[in-house]
Amino acid sequence: MPELVADLKKSLNDYFEEVDAQDYWIHRKDGKRNLIGKEGLEEEIKRHQEKALSSQKRKSK
Repeated sequence: MPELVADLKKSLNDYFEEVDAQDYWIHRKDGKRNLIGKEGLEEEIKRHQEKALSSQKRKSK
């Protein structure tokens, strides 16, 4: 659903601009947090997209 991803990404970036966010915390399933910057956020989104796609492929087999 590329349109949904693009819309969510735009909404998130608009919000971060509105609150003048400089860094972002990524909360992980293991309870730890990673501090990333704006470039890291884009990489994190791509990583989750790839993980979701590979999971879908495994389920469809």
